[in-house]
Amino acid sequence: MAVLTDVSPVPADMSRAALALRALAAQASVESAEWEQVAKASKTLADSLRTVELRTALGEAGLLESCGVLLKRLVDLKAAPEATAPAAEAPALRAQLELVRVVGNMCFEHDGNRQRTLDAGIPLSIARLLGYTLASDGSTDDRERELGIDELKFARAAAGAFLNSSLKFDPMRRELARIEILRPLLALLDTRPPESRRARRAYTVGEWATVPSSSSISTEEREERMQIASTAVRWAANVLEDVLAEDKTAFPLESVSVLASVALAFAEVDRAVLVDQPEEAEDWIDTDIELLTISTSLLEGFCLDSDAVKAELAFATYDSETSGAPTTLLHRLLDFIEHAEPPAYWSTWSEDATRTAKAFAAIKASIVRAVVETPNLDEVMRRLWTETRVDEIGKTDGKGQSWLVERLVQWLRNAKIDDGREDLLICAAHMLASLGRKGESFHAEVETFQADKRRADEYTLALVSEYGLAGPLSQIVRDRVAGAISKSGRPGETTQTLFGVISLLRHLAIPLPNRDVIGKEHITPFVAQLLRPELDVVQPLQLASVGLLKHLCYPNLENAIELCGERCSPEDDKTPLNELLLLVKRVDDVRLRSEATRVLVNAVRAIFGPASAAAGSDARLASSRSRLSQADIATAIGELARTSAKYPMLVNEGVVALALLAAKDAAAASTVRQALLRAPRLAVSRRGPPEDASVQTLSTQSVPISAGPEGMEASCAAAALATFFAREGSEGLATVPNVPDEMLSNIVNLLLVLTVSGSAGEVAPLKDVFSRPLQAELARSGSQPERTRAWRSAAARLLHIWSA
Repeated sequence: MAVLTDVSPVPADMSRAALALRALAAQASVESAEWEQVAKASKTLADSLRTVELRTALGEAGLLESCGVLLKRLVDLKAAPEATAPAAEAPALRAQLELVRVVGNMCFEHDGNRQRTLDAGIPLSIARLLGYTLASDGSTDDRERELGIDELKFARAAAGAFLNSSLKFDPMRRELARIEILRPLLALLDTRPPESRRARRAYTVGEWATVPSSSSISTEEREERMQIASTAVRWAANVLEDVLAEDKTAFPLESVSVLASVALAFAEVDRAVLVDQPEEAEDWIDTDIELLTISTSLLEGFCLDSDAVKAELAFATYDSETSGAPTTLLHRLLDFIEHAEPPAYWSTWSEDATRTAKAFAAIKASIVRAVVETPNLDEVMRRLWTETRVDEIGKTDGKGQSWLVERLVQWLRNAKIDDGREDLLICAAHMLASLGRKGESFHAEVETFQADKRRADEYTLALVSEYGLAGPLSQIVRDRVAGAISKSGRPGETTQTLFGVISLLRHLAIPLPNRDVIGKEHITPFVAQLLRPELDVVQPLQLASVGLLKHLCYPNLENAIELCGERCSPEDDKTPLNELLLLVKRVDDVRLRSEATRVLVNAVRAIFGPASAAAGSDARLASSRSRLSQADIATAIGELARTSAKYPMLVNEGVVALALLAAKDAAAASTVRQALLRAPRLAVSRRGPPEDASVQTLSTQSVPISAGPEGMEASCAAAALATFFAREGSEGLATVPNVPDEMLSNIVNLLLVLTVSGSAGEVAPLKDVFSRPLQAELARSGSQPERTRAWRSAAARLLHIWSA
């Protein structure tokens, strides 16, 4: 350690002050009267630490070690019973304030001093003193007494010291992530009602603009208090934002309500604003926006990352300043989403009203995302269904209707196209989707014990049958499709809303009973319009739309007929089927193209499947069969079979659909044969071909028929299907576990249908592709699993027909 007299350029008064602190720290104890000396010496140093040379010299001379010892003595003093004596409080408070100011200034842009601060154990001492000051340790019942000016100054100094010591210095950031340090920092942000708050309130967002409720202090003193307090809280929020971005493990669960309280208290603050605009109104607004942004962003982040936080947000009790009845934190956050608005003075007193409006929208969006995430934990989802059910008088009984679901559904029912409340629609749609999903435990039960599938779909079915969700969701789609396509109004909000609503409908359409109910809303033509080229840039919306159509049209015959024959709009002759085919041809995204093709597959399965037999000679059914028998449908399904080798389920779906088409008549069988042997579609750019191009423009020229090297796509659908039986130089794939025997049997059945309905010349190309793999597979030596007997027998019969 350097000797102060040898260190230059420390001024004499600072040297004397540092030596005085060293001497006091070296004593066995510090008397009450001596704390005034500590305060005076520390203030001399804190006021003058302006240069890096001074900070370096005093750091090397042991100043921070002296501060660390004295701060620990102050912690011991606070913990002692006699610490409550007023005579001992004032000098000690001034001493801790000035000592912490020294620490904060010494650490400014100085990693060496930051490490010395850490080594001296100073952060924990500051945190404990801050906890005592705010009464956040629960040691006193004095939480409602206002913090004094010096106490507020200490809180500001403590937050400033944490901020200066941790900026871009990871060792200190890790130290500040300790729960003992996080708790008092979070207590500075705590603006919950007195019944819930463990700390004395420092500052409430927006209070600077309100008429004071008491005239016991002067206007000047009130302004000074708020300036100090708001700075302390803002710096504490900056520290929390920085520290918790890296390490959330020590975050105290009870502080979820603290983060939420910043926004909730702001929404409940007295709106009786000052008549005259304060000179620093713009700065105050910026401070409030920063505090709201940080607290709600942290809340959102914790909800996304922590299952425990999800449960805490859903079920923690939260008192209200304006309502006498305690309720849950989730209830209060839903109130905020529905009713909170930016105060009028944000626009009238701000130089940029648009900026403040966007800032508030982002703040509310963070809360929406946190709330929506809450039911994504199975246990929380089940408890929300059970613990939000109330009887006729509003008492929770676990048997009545869920107030939560009813409220969300009501938001959907009350939606108006121009009311600007897309935030409510987005929140309701996404949260209901989370509430209506199947939990992991349900999946396990269904798979392991073959439990009743209706139980697994219990919540999804309830949303449609008990709460009538299909109607309002469908109306929202009908009202907003035109705006999404024309990009009128607020197109970004419109597409977000439609994405949420369509995604929820897609989820609700998974159970078969719900498909009938949703189908009766006749939204297929409206949903199909979302597949138009104008919305290709919103691919998630189009993916959700094809997912909904895929569920709706199988096995429901009426829904499938509507897909094939209903016009999308009075101004357009296109049917939903036309829009699907254009999408399949146009897009380059494999997933979207495959899912859109699966809609065609399901339509074929419904229109040509067993359910259609009961429809008799229905003219609409006949028209749908005629349309689905055309070459563009078979071509698209053949492409699905060709390109989905990694996904046997998709191949199997395509094969079944092609077999149903081929069984219609000889003409349809000929169309399917051509589709199986057709060359791949031409590669398209990301932008796709011109809008007026048709599926028939795809290449139909003949190409060499081969499966191609390992990992490459086959040259045609038939070649791709042949690879599931055998490849040259490799073992047959028929016994590989991930190739279902059902699929192999369906391929053979398709070939049999195509063989018996065609001439020798028409069947010859298929024979050329499949004969060798089938023969090689059937000729393999060794015993074969019993499960392969059915398709092997059919394959042998097929080869016999071909050889005749």
